Amino acid sequence: MFQAMKNKQSLFWFICSLFVMFIFICLDNQPISASELNFAVVPQQPQNQVNSKKSYFDLKVHPGQQQKLAVTLTNDTNQPVIVKATVGRAYTNMHGVVQYDSQRESDLKDKFDYSYQKQGDIKQDISIPKETTIPAKSSVDVPIALHVNEQNFENVKVAGINFKEIHLKDRSTQKTTNVINHYSYTVGVVLHNAESNSVISPHLALGTVIPKAIGTQRFVMANIHNQTPVFINRVSVKGSFRKEGLLHKTYKVNIDNKKLGSQIAPNSIYAIPFDIGTTKLSAGKYKLHLVMKSGHQTWRFDRTVTLTDHKTNKINGYHQTDWLMIGTTMGIIIVMILILSAIYIYFKKRSVK
Repeated sequence: MFQAMKNKQSLFWFICSLFVMFIFICLDNQPISASELNFAVVPQQPQNQVNSKKSYFDLKVHPGQQQKLAVTLTNDTNQPVIVKATVGRAYTNMHGVVQYDSQRESDLKDKFDYSYQKQGDIKQDISIPKETTIPAKSSVDVPIALHVNEQNFENVKVAGINFKEIHLKDRSTQKTTNVINHYSYTVGVVLHNAESNSVISPHLALGTVIPKAIGTQRFVMANIHNQTPVFINRVSVKGSFRKEGLLHKTYKVNIDNKKLGSQIAPNSIYAIPFDIGTTKLSAGKYKLHLVMKSGHQTWRFDRTVTLTDHKTNKINGYHQTDWLMIGTTMGIIIVMILILSAIYIYFKKRSVK
C-alpha cells in the first residue's frame, strides 16, 4: 500500500510539473506591456519650443540652423539600464496610425510621397549617441545635435527619437554578444520653418492599387499620397473594391472618425487595406471607390484597376508558415502525449498489481 501511495504521489507531481512547464511555454510568448518600461524619458525644452505644454520637441527653426538639444533618461531600478537610441521618420501605417520609426532608405519610396524629398530628409538633421548606460537610481542627460538641412522646406518636418532598452547576454561558448531589444519610448520632433508663413491646404492623391500579402493575411492596397507637409487628422474612410460584372464579391473598408479616425503624416503614403481574406483574386478589371473626409474637406477617388494573372497568381499562391502557431500546437500535443502516457503507465502497473 505504501508503495502504491508513493507511486500515486510521483505520478501527481510528474503531471503537475508538465502543466507548469506548459504554462511557462505559453507565458514566454506573451507580449510585455509598455508599463514595464525600466526608464523614463523627459525632453529638455529649449527657448524655441513653440508649445511648452507639448511633451515632445516642437521647435521653430531656420534652414541651416544648428542647435544642441537634450533629453534626460532616468533609471529608478536597482540595476543599470542600457538604452539604444535611433532616429526615425514619421509615416502612416496601414491602420491609419502615425509611426516614428522609418529607418531604411527604401522607405523613401515605399512609405513617402515624392514631395518628401523636396523637404529634405529629417533623419539626416538629427544625431544622437547610439547607446547610453544609466546607472542604478540615477539620471543621465543625453545630448542631441540638430543640424537643419540648408534646403528650404515648407511648413513642418516630423521625426521621432526612439529609445529602447537592451539586454546584453554574453554567451560563454561564443565571442560574439547577443543583443535583445525590449521596451521602447518615442519622443517626437516637429520642426516648424520660421521662414514659412503660408497656410497650406491638405492635398491627397491616389497612387498605385496593388495586391499585397502581409504576414498570413492578404489585401488589396489603395495607396493614398499626402502631397502636403501637414498632418491630416481624424480622417474617415469609406471604400469598396469589386470586380466588374455581376455576382462578384465586394470588399469594403469603413473607418469612422467619430471616435478617432485615421491620422496621415506629412508627405507620407497611407496604404488603405481591403481585406480579401481567403478568397482568390482572378485577373480582370476591378472598380475602386474611395471617399475620405477630414473636417470640412472631402476627397473622392474612383478608378478602374486591371489586375494581371502575374499579380493575382503571386498573391493567390502566397503562403507563409506560422512557426509560432506550429510550435505552440506541437508543444500542446507533446504535453498531452506525455500526460496520457503517464496515466496509461500508472493504470497498467496498478492493474498488474
